[in-house]
Amino acid sequence: MKKQLIFLLLLSLLNQTLSENTKHGCMPEGIKLSLGDNFDLSTQYDKQKMIDSPRHDYTITYFTTANCPQNYIEIYNSYFREQKHTLKPYNITKFFQAKDTSGFKGTETRTSDFEKYIYEFQFDATDLNLDGDFTYSYDCFYPSDSNPSQFLHRETFRFFHPDYSKLKEREFKFVWIADFDINVSNQTGLEGRRIGKENMEIMDKYIKRDRSKFVAIIGGGDYGYDLPDDSGKRGEEFQKAGEFSYAQIPFVTVAGNHEEWYKFDYYNSFFRNPRYSITKNDYYTLTFGEVLIVGLNTNKFIRDPTTNKFISFDQEYLKNLFQWFDDTMKQIKDNYRWIIVFSHQNIHCFEDYAASSCYSNPKIFAELEDLLVKHKVDIYMAGHVHAYERIHPNYRGEPKFKESDQCYLNKCSSYTKPSAPVYVVDGTGGTTHYFPQPSGYPGGNLTVASDRSLGFSTFTVKNKTHLLFQHFQSNNTYDPFDHFTIYKPQPNIAQDLSFADPSEVVKYKATVAFFYLMVAIVIVGCILIFYEFRRKILMDAHDDFMRQFDNDEEKSRNTL
Repeated sequence: MKKQLIFLLLLSLLNQTLSENTKHGCMPEGIKLSLGDNFDLSTQYDKQKMIDSPRHDYTITYFTTANCPQNYIEIYNSYFREQKHTLKPYNITKFFQAKDTSGFKGTETRTSDFEKYIYEFQFDATDLNLDGDFTYSYDCFYPSDSNPSQFLHRETFRFFHPDYSKLKEREFKFVWIADFDINVSNQTGLEGRRIGKENMEIMDKYIKRDRSKFVAIIGGGDYGYDLPDDSGKRGEEFQKAGEFSYAQIPFVTVAGNHEEWYKFDYYNSFFRNPRYSITKNDYYTLTFGEVLIVGLNTNKFIRDPTTNKFISFDQEYLKNLFQWFDDTMKQIKDNYRWIIVFSHQNIHCFEDYAASSCYSNPKIFAELEDLLVKHKVDIYMAGHVHAYERIHPNYRGEPKFKESDQCYLNKCSSYTKPSAPVYVVDGTGGTTHYFPQPSGYPGGNLTVASDRSLGFSTFTVKNKTHLLFQHFQSNNTYDPFDHFTIYKPQPNIAQDLSFADPSEVVKYKATVAFFYLMVAIVIVGCILIFYEFRRKILMDAHDDFMRQFDNDEEKSRNTL
């Protein structure tokens, strides 16, 4: 009897476990909010496809274990829930990653099949009559496994929808984070560093201190280390762990070299960016107010088919990528005051070991560097190296900026209209995968600041003349570790001088003073001319009067 009771108890526990594992097959997980095709204006190659693609400002994605087409999302005003809109899935795709049997080193963690259903919801703010500069909420609904007619929902997520039409006239920001793993299971420290999730939480708190000014988070590649690992579970947990931020602040990304496994299949299946239906995340533009942002995937490789070893970068792909970039810049760059290009692969850097990309990439990406200078890009942002480094504006190692009291050698807080981009490497998001060690080389005069602590970076578009960059270490002080301003004066317009280079301020004030001096001289000259003219008229009148008087007197004497 006792054995029967134990058997029944074990059977009950087994049934409960199986029920727990299957009862939420339709429950959304890994919820992410991203920006849609409306933010991309590079349409010279694919206008018809863009016309055929639905207009949308935002994309919400998530995944489930089961295929549940009845799932839906409700979006509503955070203060007036009755004003709600219902979204049906725009697309549902099945993702299947088979057990790896190739025998390649590095793929041994894919020991079983992995399957998920990925949902894509698109919506256009204008079509839904969403007011700008307002906070909206959304709930993801799914049917209960035990009662399909009963719909449950995950927690409520909120996002701020800016009035994008006003961004040319006001300050706004976006954030950069790259090379990070936020899986809770991978939180062991390395050399006293905090890893991944804590860094992400600190960044999230920083954003929410002034949420209405932030338009997006930009992910610079290498997520989860690696997404397909642990039979796909690594990427699943990475996306679930980041919901607190990804689901509420638009998250746009570019692929890193760690996304390259299986030809980016996992990354391209679970992540969405503008132009996704056309380029599968390889390249796109973002446009906000006066800034044009370009994302490039520079991680297409050629591998040995028998050993899977890296042979080289895919030069044919890079050629087409750079041609697209060149054509895009020719078409739309003149409409924007600021241009920022980001990718995972760096071009210039010095904070890594001697055989690293810091030494090989300048040659590999020489054509891209030419285009950055040609099209007057302001900042080139990259990750890849797990450190922070700012490199002076330069072209092939030659400095391309004017020295001033605020900008000389490795001390520079303000660049005035540099003729090449500032190169920034920030791969400090947090991972146990690899940390650079001191390499013993100084980096010459090009490195302004460098650091191996964890952190994140922000861009602030102050106005049409000032772009501010800041890098923060992962702590709660939020004091910038490094910062700089790029100043580009506008001709014939009085400037906001609060961020200007001192030499430019002096020149501007001298010009203004000279202008007013010349105006004063002209006014005084006009007054003098007026009085001289008036005096001459009076004198001529007086002389005429006196001559007439003398004539009258003479006539009077002659009469007598």
